[in-house]
Amino acid sequence: MRAPEESVAEAQALLDAGRPFHAHEVFEDAWKSGPESERGLWQGLAQLAVGLTHSGRGNTKGGARLLLRGAGAIGEWSARAEQPRPYGIGVAALVSWAEALAEELEREGVPLDVVAHAPRLGRVGPGSVGPGSARPGSARHDGAGPDSAGPDSAGPENVRTGSGEPGSMEAGPKA
Repeated sequence: MRAPEESVAEAQALLDAGRPFHAHEVFEDAWKSGPESERGLWQGLAQLAVGLTHSGRGNTKGGARLLLRGAGAIGEWSARAEQPRPYGIGVAALVSWAEALAEELEREGVPLDVVAHAPRLGRVGPGSVGPGSARPGSARHDGAGPDSAGPDSAGPENVRTGSGEPGSMEAGPKA
């Protein structure tokens, strides 16, 4: 059994490697082995990862539905538990990422590059840049959100749309 922080770090590494289904498995393990009180968090994260999987494989409608379901579960859990940043995950920013990506999938209907559209969950372990590691021009959204520590925090101004314009929570292809 992994510690929750280890689960987040391992899942982030898998997302970064373009293996969202495997990240889903890590989250599923966390929900099955963790406390009942955190089940909604881990289930929601698993739904986001499998939604990204479906989206990358061309099932954009199913992927969008799973992204929205996962975002809803995470947002509800966070509000009920009064934990906006469990294990370094910026829930509000992650929910915004999922909603914007689901909207893009519904609008465009084309398979995603799962690496380019992978979220940043937050602090991912030793040697990582940590919160705010999304860079200008990166398609990735830092789940740490604008309230993260450090001068390089990733607010909406550091997230690019598919057209390369700053200022949107919508993830697009890497610039």
